[in-house]
Amino acid sequence: MVHSKVMQCELELEISNHKALEWEALQEKNFVSKAKRVELYGEELAAINEEIAKRNYSELSLEKLLELKLKYAEKLKAEEIEIKLKEKSSLDDQLDELLNKSAYVEWKA
Repeated sequence: MVHSKVMQCELELEISNHKALEWEALQEKNFVSKAKRVELYGEELAAINEEIAKRNYSELSLEKLLELKLKYAEKLKAEEIEIKLKEKSSLDDQLDELLNKSAYVEWKA
């Protein structure tokens, strides 16, 4: 019975990870993934920073570039996500947690 519960947990984790990877691929393909947005915002911010570096602060249009820099920096911050990784817990922990939610440990990267 314990063996079948462990196998069920392992299969559920594998299925969950597989589904997550499929969603990630679909989002990446359609340019809607968070990673793609962060990449695009970062590219825009880099271009704006390059243009600002060329400018003199006495130029009036610099104000607009500084506003854009702030806007894209805020967008990048809004796209920030908490990175979590999972690994299989020890056999003792699995037995202790078998009746609970999961036998896997989650942590922040």
